[in-house]
Amino acid sequence: MGLDVYLSSPGVSVNKYGTADDLDSARYPSHMFKRNYLRSSYNGAGFNSVVGNLLGRDLSWVFEPAMGDSDEYEFHPTKEQLLECRERAEQMVDDLAGAEQIGVEFYAGRQLRPDLGVIDSDADAIAAYRAEAKRDQPFGGGSYSNAVGHFLISTPLSVRAVIAGKGFIGDGVYLIFDRSDNEWYQQGAEIVVEFIDYALSQDAPEIRWSA
Repeated sequence: MGLDVYLSSPGVSVNKYGTADDLDSARYPSHMFKRNYLRSSYNGAGFNSVVGNLLGRDLSWVFEPAMGDSDEYEFHPTKEQLLECRERAEQMVDDLAGAEQIGVEFYAGRQLRPDLGVIDSDADAIAAYRAEAKRDQPFGGGSYSNAVGHFLISTPLSVRAVIAGKGFIGDGVYLIFDRSDNEWYQQGAEIVVEFIDYALSQDAPEIRWSA
């Protein structure tokens, strides 16, 4: 299944990029999640990634009672199935409230710039960092990667562990770090409940997963 979940409703147009008429959450109107559109992403900050890592469950688990074993991207849940989904969404809200506030990011090894040579000492690594820190920071000063490495100069992390491993782009390390809070994801889970309540209000709701 895909990552985004849409609720098709009378008078609300839906396309593969999202809904044309998003219905804001009653509690969190500025949130990315809407009462008829739950948007995740493939990166490490996406709802499915973060909540999946924290709880071992994500949006697929919430909507499993309505999907069953179907591989289709569209399904028409019964009221009973939606009520099961709602119970799971409420369970996710409760579990997130007590979840440990940690995150994980994978950093792959990169080809170094020829002019830097091989960085093979503490002093070389510090010199490379200092040179990077003097630059005008791209992307508004957030974390970024380039040919030298991965930099979090203005967004430092409190790292708990560095674990060598493999990712989909090759060898690298996993950083386990303290997350400031899970508030955005907690709010998202609460909006999932709103999404299901809105589906329950429809005569014949159709839920779609992005392809």
